[in-house]
Amino acid sequence: MSTYCTYRQIYVTGVDNTLLTFMRCRAVSPAGRHFTMDVVTECRDLVNQVFHIQSAEVGYSSVYIPGTNPPQCPNNDCTRPTNRPAELCNGKSRCDIPQSIVVYPPGSALCALQKDGNFIRIRYTCTTGMCLNVKL
Repeated sequence: MSTYCTYRQIYVTGVDNTLLTFMRCRAVSPAGRHFTMDVVTECRDLVNQVFHIQSAEVGYSSVYIPGTNPPQCPNNDCTRPTNRPAELCNGKSRCDIPQSIVVYPPGSALCALQKDGNFIRIRYTCTTGMCLNVKL
């Protein structure tokens, strides 16, 4: 599904105002792994829907259990906002977010408590849309 319209079209959307949350814990080794958002599993109505990211944050949970499938991280000890999921997912019906998003470069840290995060939380709505012809 493409959200790009031709020169003589406009894109009209309808938003399900229900704010949904996508939260996943990272793998033990996040290198080369992704968090995958897909409207088939993340939205209620599957007809022509795309993601509209409202906010996203990387966080650290002191109760991190990486050995479970999927990994568990129930606490919320510190968080930091990130725009990367919006850049990768807005207007798409499926997107992959590198798990390396939770790893901070040398000299920086998620928070005073912890250098790297171990979860991502994304708040989003599901948007339906279609291209309509316009008379110029």
